Amino acid sequence: MRFMEIVSRITSFNVPVFSIQWNPSEADRALARRVLTFMLANGLGWIVCQMLR
Repeated sequence: MRFMEIVSRITSFNVPVFSIQWNPSEADRALARRVLTFMLANGLGWIVCQMLR
């Protein structure tokens, strides 16, 4: 990713605790969906649940 592409996706920046939020690209979303689907299909769903806590 180029710097300007990253900067254009930033939606929020908080300083006291340091937090940045952004909108991921469609390719990033598709990859995340494929990884989660693979993990759930192969009995690794408990890892996903633990990561979300």
